[in-house]
Amino acid sequence: MLGIIDATETRDGADARLFQVLPSASGADLDPLGYFVEFDFSAPAGFPDHGHSGFEGVTYMFTGALHHRDSLGHEGEITAGSAQRFTAGRGIVHSEMPAGNSPAHGLQLWVNLPRALKGVAPDWQQVESVALPYESSAGVEVHRILGGNSPLRLLTRAEMWDVQLAQGASFKQASAGASWRTVVYVVDGIVAYGEHSLHRRQAALLGAGQLTLVAPAPGTARVVVFQGLAHGEPIRHRGGSLE
Repeated sequence: MLGIIDATETRDGADARLFQVLPSASGADLDPLGYFVEFDFSAPAGFPDHGHSGFEGVTYMFTGALHHRDSLGHEGEITAGSAQRFTAGRGIVHSEMPAGNSPAHGLQLWVNLPRALKGVAPDWQQVESVALPYESSAGVEVHRILGGNSPLRLLTRAEMWDVQLAQGASFKQASAGASWRTVVYVVDGIVAYGEHSLHRRQAALLGAGQLTLVAPAPGTARVVVFQGLAHGEPIRHRGGSLE
């Protein structure tokens, strides 16, 4: 284990409430991720027009909806269980604002593009909840967001799951290789990873090795797991804005 991080509550954009995992308060990174937050905010808070470059962003909704609009002419609502990917590449301007009166609650993460791909053309993709692969067995419900047979695609290798565990159930995932890194983020409940207990809004940063998560008694748990291939290149946190 590379470390356990408590998400830090903060505000960004137009007073949007975030719980930030990466970059951490200590400045910790986890290549290839430059940014990982849980968001939970209602109108009029949100993210009006702003610019990005050099990475790909993934948004996944738990409840509520976000209205996306960008400089490529794309527009749409990301609803509960749905996911969106935007490739900032050489530059994109977009906005993300709550759709309706309910709070917009979900996750957003930024996957660093390797130097050779930072200048690619910007792009956008949205996948509805019903199109994301779903599996259920032995008290484990898994919504696959990235990788495998998910239609949501990045330019770099990554996998991502939304996992709900009944009491005593376990989720296992084999190591993807020595150059891969993993984030386990607890959305609700408590999960055990080896001798460690992870609580709501805590994240475990992991290197290579098999991943096994268990929901101990009492209660259920919900976690989001991300695995990505490390590029071995610097992550410029201030390099994502078009200025």
